[in-house]
Amino acid sequence: QGRVPSLERHYEELQAQAGERARALEAGLALYTMLSEAGACGLWVEEKEQWLNGLALPERLEDLEVVQQRFETLEPEMNALAARITAVNDIAEQLLKAKPPGKDSIVTTQKQLNHRWQQFRTLADGKKAALTSALSIQNYHLECTETQAWMREKTKVIESTQGLGNDLAGVLALQRKLAG
Repeated sequence: QGRVPSLERHYEELQAQAGERARALEAGLALYTMLSEAGACGLWVEEKEQWLNGLALPERLEDLEVVQQRFETLEPEMNALAARITAVNDIAEQLLKAKPPGKDSIVTTQKQLNHRWQQFRTLADGKKAALTSALSIQNYHLECTETQAWMREKTKVIESTQGLGNDLAGVLALQRKLAG
């Protein structure tokens, strides 16, 4: 009977220590998860930044459309990465509320990731605007060329009606040709 209270007290102490260790392990896992995700996001941003920085807008409309398709596949990837970055920020905020020992590294990692993400979005938006502008210009040139070809064709039709004459048959033929 004398040993039971001390065993119960010792058991309660062990339970408290186990709870503290479980919380510490969960915090460590959350920190590792945050750092791992932040690293993966950083690598993705770096890879896509290199692609965007190396991207030269082509002159031909067909080539511009290929680049536009690549941008269209980039947007869903960016949305997925934005969700991952939000998750990293959420984990970082939870960790900071718990006041961990490596608080400075968490804040630094979070700020670096968010800064790189903003830079990347600015770069992607700028390249997309340049691509849209180049596509608009090339489409304008294409429409101009098509309009000029149409005008040449219609000029030939009008010039071909010069010799139809002024009699009724010639005027009716002229009217049919020019009706279009």
